[in-house]
Amino acid sequence: MSVPVSLFYAQLESNYRLYLETLFDDFLFTLTVYTVCRALLSITMQIPLVKWTEGLNIKTIVSISYVCYAVAAIGFAFSSSIFWLLSTAVLFTAAESMLLNHMQTFVSRLAPNHIRGGYFAFFGPHWDISRTIGPFLGGMIFIKFGGAALFLAIAGIMALGGIAQYRAVSRLKKLVLYSTWY
Repeated sequence: MSVPVSLFYAQLESNYRLYLETLFDDFLFTLTVYTVCRALLSITMQIPLVKWTEGLNIKTIVSISYVCYAVAAIGFAFSSSIFWLLSTAVLFTAAESMLLNHMQTFVSRLAPNHIRGGYFAFFGPHWDISRTIGPFLGGMIFIKFGGAALFLAIAGIMALGGIAQYRAVSRLKKLVLYSTWY
């Protein structure tokens, strides 16, 4: 369900650092500032955003999160100043704070108690799949077309993935009524 998200992470963990080197003369300083700010943003934004979005329908959370991810991918494609890079990091962190936490809750409420572990086992392999093939495929796009094209492609994948996940959540929600929250 979340392959587009994990594919985005795979690009940030591998190919983005190479692209960052082409965008900034002092890319090591920029990478350090970005990494520290991302960590601080995650620490400070996650709990407030999860609390703020608790009352929202899961379809709304999916929609908002995937839009933030897609816009962040565009931001990573074109951020050539620290200001825009950190603004992009805020959007990315907002998306991950909302989607990843609420999807885990959604899966836990969707799964019957006696096979909940199986549901989470099925939910998790997308990280391994994306981290296995993502850097290679992204690297090929990066080499052939450049970093902007790579992250614009990721933005497109995020848009399509958001539509697919919205539809999947809508269908699952109709099948199982575990909570009025979802």
